[in-house]
Amino acid sequence: MRLDKLAMVNRIATERADLKQQLDHGKIEVAINCRTQDGTFTQLVTPVVREELRSRIRALDADLKALGVVIS
Repeated sequence: MRLDKLAMVNRIATERADLKQQLDHGKIEVAINCRTQDGTFTQLVTPVVREELRSRIRALDADLKALGVVIS
């Protein structure tokens, strides 16, 4: 596998893992412009957001499949 393709697979797989973790935990970190300690707040994942996360994960799975990589 060429290095540029490997970097692309790594980026996609990392993004997919992050989305999957958010979906599994039922919470997402949302960056906001405020003066909190870490600049984020936790928002519960609503059904609409949950479906959006699933849709993005499916799209990333399709990208990986096109590159010849399957994550189960």
